[in-house]
Amino acid sequence: MAIVRTPIRSDRQVSINDPVENGFGTVADDTPGDYDQNINYEIALFQNVGATNLYVLYGTGTVSTSNYHVKLTPGTQIDLNDIIGERISIVSDASSGLGVFTLATPDTSVTAYPAQPSNNINGH
Repeated sequence: MAIVRTPIRSDRQVSINDPVENGFGTVADDTPGDYDQNINYEIALFQNVGATNLYVLYGTGTVSTSNYHVKLTPGTQIDLNDIIGERISIVSDASSGLGVFTLATPDTSVTAYPAQPSNNINGH
């Protein structure tokens, strides 16, 4: 069954990260790639581009091949958009795991917001 997303957010300008293959081994990686748990990404995808299984754990704990939330087989991906403020950990079932993050970070520069009216507290 296909997943259909409906637009619920207003349009925002974003910056897309450069796609880089991140290597994963049999030891947990608690700060994988460019992913930052404190950013509310417009797009946050993680794809297994290697030949081994990758295991993803959200929040605290130690990720392993028996303690995980998502198992990514080669060629599959997960949407991380709804995982905000939580750490993610990734481990591979072999030393040659590869994954790629696609992250669209909202452009939050000052020029992206409309000018605010002055604080007219004294009626001037």
